[in-house]
Amino acid sequence: MREGGKRSLWSFSLASFFNDLGSDMVAPIWPIFLTSILGANVALLGLIDGIAIAVVAVSKGLAGWWSDRAGKRKPFIVAGYSFSGLSRLGYYLSPSYWAVIPFKVLDRFGKIRGAPRDAMMAEITTKKERGRSFGLLRSMDTLGALVGTLVTLLIINILTIRNILLLAVIPSFISVIIIYFFVEERRGRSVFKGFSLEMKPLLRNFLILMSFFVFFSVTYSFLIVFARDAGLGTQDTTLMYLLLNIVYFIAAYQFGRLSDKVSRFKVMIIGVGLFALTCVAALMGSILSMFLLFGLYLAVFDPVQKTIVSELAPKNRRGGIIGTFQMITGLVAIPGGLFMGLLYDFNPVYPFIIGLASSLIIALFMLKLKK
Repeated sequence: MREGGKRSLWSFSLASFFNDLGSDMVAPIWPIFLTSILGANVALLGLIDGIAIAVVAVSKGLAGWWSDRAGKRKPFIVAGYSFSGLSRLGYYLSPSYWAVIPFKVLDRFGKIRGAPRDAMMAEITTKKERGRSFGLLRSMDTLGALVGTLVTLLIINILTIRNILLLAVIPSFISVIIIYFFVEERRGRSVFKGFSLEMKPLLRNFLILMSFFVFFSVTYSFLIVFARDAGLGTQDTTLMYLLLNIVYFIAAYQFGRLSDKVSRFKVMIIGVGLFALTCVAALMGSILSMFLLFGLYLAVFDPVQKTIVSELAPKNRRGGIIGTFQMITGLVAIPGGLFMGLLYDFNPVYPFIIGLASSLIIALFMLKLKK
């Protein structure tokens, strides 16, 4: 760990914990707030969430470029967590669903913290410990999500939904305080080298494979709907969601450590294989196995993918490359999600058949990637 790296790593991890605590206090009640309290229909709910996904994808790319140009990462991270807290205050104050839209955009624009934070994580860690460091960050992220969901479950019958939204402001501003006071960044020169998307062939090929994988994959929302359509009630699907996150929390750090010891690409192939097994479990009707395997897949996919990108990106364009990678895969998720959703409406098993076939093909191509 480089000088000051350990303190910054734990500061990033704690900030991520508190911000996701607030975020997942909101997540379970967001659709209810928008439809039942503010009077929006489901089509508008989908539109607002679609706009949010697009904003996340674009903001990640822009933040990486901006942080490279400024030669500073920390201001973007502080701003990102601040936007999240302000957006939840905006939800609390919103009198209509139209008033919520700019605050939803602000919330998602808070993701500008992602690429600069990941670039800074790569800068403060050595190659030997980088995988486990990203794994620790994602584990704390998920622990915050678990605690946030549990907090909402405990207080949903005590406080109004608006008051829960107001309460969720506090954890995000704790994150701001942690980053501002406990993360040190040396003042440096600009490392911006223009908006070139030039990448090493290996990184470009990895981006192409991951873009195809994202397009043909499903999110946890599909799993919840699939479980509901299989006869599980809301309480049962919520329990499955909690189990998924518990598995993620336990496994993310361990897979990060594994990627420090063996080829990171081999670990990514394991992750793609776990997604394939998730699809097999769904096709067999094993709901519990489906959720547990999906949790293991996520534990590999996010931290190890970020580690690979951060190591393959040139140091002087690391923020921009990470942001570009996240932006492209994020934008791909929009038509991909629509495509898989249309398949689901046609027949609920079709997305899992397509997901199984595509993941096996992508795993074969990944075997050919050489570092």
